[in-house]
Amino acid sequence: MTSKTIKHWGKRAILSPLFSLLFSIPAGAQWQNLFLNITNFRDIRTFSLNETVSLAPKLESGCQYGDVYRKKVSQNTALFIEQNRAYLYLRYPYKIKNYSQLFLFHTRLNSINGNNNKDRTAVNGIITGNGFDQLLMWSGTSGAGLIGFRGRYASFQNKSEISINSYPVSTDNRLNKFFLNWLQPTFGKNIRVDIPSRLIEIGVWGSTPVRSHNRLRLLINHLQFNSIFQFNYINTSNSISLNGNRRLDLPVSIRQNQISLTLLRPDKSLNQFDITLLGTTLQYSTDNHPPTFTDFKSLGEGAFYHHGISASLDYISGRHQFNGGLSASNYSGDFSIRTPVLGLYLGILPISHKAEGNISKSYSLSQKIGWSAHYEIRETALKFALDYIHSRYYFNVNGEAQLEFDLFSAPIDYPVQLDANIFDINGHIRRKFRRFSLVYSIRQIIPLIKRVDDSPIRFTEKIPGRQTLHRGGQTHTINIEYLF
Repeated sequence: MTSKTIKHWGKRAILSPLFSLLFSIPAGAQWQNLFLNITNFRDIRTFSLNETVSLAPKLESGCQYGDVYRKKVSQNTALFIEQNRAYLYLRYPYKIKNYSQLFLFHTRLNSINGNNNKDRTAVNGIITGNGFDQLLMWSGTSGAGLIGFRGRYASFQNKSEISINSYPVSTDNRLNKFFLNWLQPTFGKNIRVDIPSRLIEIGVWGSTPVRSHNRLRLLINHLQFNSIFQFNYINTSNSISLNGNRRLDLPVSIRQNQISLTLLRPDKSLNQFDITLLGTTLQYSTDNHPPTFTDFKSLGEGAFYHHGISASLDYISGRHQFNGGLSASNYSGDFSIRTPVLGLYLGILPISHKAEGNISKSYSLSQKIGWSAHYEIRETALKFALDYIHSRYYFNVNGEAQLEFDLFSAPIDYPVQLDANIFDINGHIRRKFRRFSLVYSIRQIIPLIKRVDDSPIRFTEKIPGRQTLHRGGQTHTINIEYLF
């Protein structure tokens, strides 16, 4: 059997579902930190002892534009995704007797939109979404020990309209007859996707003095994310009981726990050393809402696990700060997926296919190095930063694809190795006007990711005579600060 045509269709169609997944979640609105999170270098904001006792009250508001991703074909924009954000930030210190306390409230309104309607692909679609993200933080000290709390709640609603211009075909007539020819009557040419999402995050931290001016800080953080991908389509297969408006739900949940132990040395050049343990679980299930007993209620389920550790340090020399880190992760999981009943062969035999497998012996190694510097020229402050992350991922996917009517039962054995180089460039300028400050920031992320394995399965391929450019990863922020 030759499945070259199927592979080509999949390569062309993969972008739309991928972007729907990435940018539907509330955390997706903070896509700039995606690479830090998946390499175990997630930086969770806390307050230090010095900040708790010395920071002044501040009110800040601003807006941000994010050029997330653009694909250009022959100098024309074929696909784009952009983000807009407005936010309000309040920081307020206060005292109760001898107890210094610091309160912070940060609220963000996010919107995201994009489409690839001008791209010549098998699947075209639009993405729109909006939501909010709120963060509350508090810390308190009586002079020696410090305790703190952070809570975050985010809600996001994504909508996507997908048009399927062409379904895959194969040179194998039996594969077409018992599988591929049934896809269009089952799912139609237009699919509407609604994706409500919610995120809750709670963290606590505390620090205590150890030896001279050093401090030891412990942070415990828990994140819960829930989303439901609701696919709505019209079935026109040869089974009347399956016809009409149909809906498939794909609930996804993520649980993440993080523990960080940090040695703080405010008076030293080597001023911080951190060790972080991270554990993440992703689970999915399906609800096919079968109209009759002739279809399946569940189309599969799965669970994936990630455990990681990282170590990092900061070094300060005058106006310059350097940081570096190492991390390692391992991955495991099991999955199963099946098609709904695609139709009835000879009017009586239900057609459905499935696959199941697991991820094992999979791991990644990452290294991070960064530099930042700050300068002041009268009432103007400048800050520049550059971070570089290198990661190597090794995934092994094993299992079996079981197609009915004696098409084939093939083992799944796909080794995937990725080499990732991520550059993160920041520029920041602040101009003071008495109690007001005007701030402009620009950030550019450059991801260079390539496959380095010898697997025959590829997600992209070059089309002769077609020049494709990829741009994006840039954000611009303008905000006004007011010091009380």
